[in-house]
Amino acid sequence: MDLGNFHPFYFHYKTFSHRFSHEKYQFCAIIAIFTFYIIIPMGTLLLKLLITCILITSALYLEAQDLRDKNGIKTGSVDDHGNIRDKNGIKTGSFDKDNVVRDKNGIKTGEVDEHGAIRDKNGIKLGSVDDDGTVRNKNGIRLGTIDDDGDVRDKNGIRLGKAKEMDKKKAAVLFFFR
Repeated sequence: MDLGNFHPFYFHYKTFSHRFSHEKYQFCAIIAIFTFYIIIPMGTLLLKLLITCILITSALYLEAQDLRDKNGIKTGSVDDHGNIRDKNGIKTGSFDKDNVVRDKNGIKTGEVDEHGAIRDKNGIKLGSVDDDGTVRNKNGIRLGTIDDDGDVRDKNGIRLGKAKEMDKKKAAVLFFFR
């Protein structure tokens, strides 16, 4: 067995794995590299390059829950596992499966219940999100809105930013109650 064939595999794994911090993206890179160097014969370089481009584009597309400011600049994101990341990809907190909000150390800082009430770590209501995307403070006063396209606006209709393809409850926590 020629061990020289595994050197490119290792090189490409390191190249791809540091690019994608999320485990799913690393898994995608591993599968792609395994396919190129083990399954597909070495003579089909063009096919390998085409598949690499498709997989990288797909992996980048998966990171769809971006938070953007009013100028369209990325300020953070929420990944498929609920991890809240800043613009540099550093984890700053998370949402668990029950919409409990946690800081980067896993300590509970708040929660969003099934009715849209947003509460702090002690269960005190901070505000709420209506089904139509209206965000209210604890006294019921309108703070702003989140529309179906993810546009976030303050009470005067001024655009604060965008929460693309994100649950309105999570977006409300990140834009109004963070």
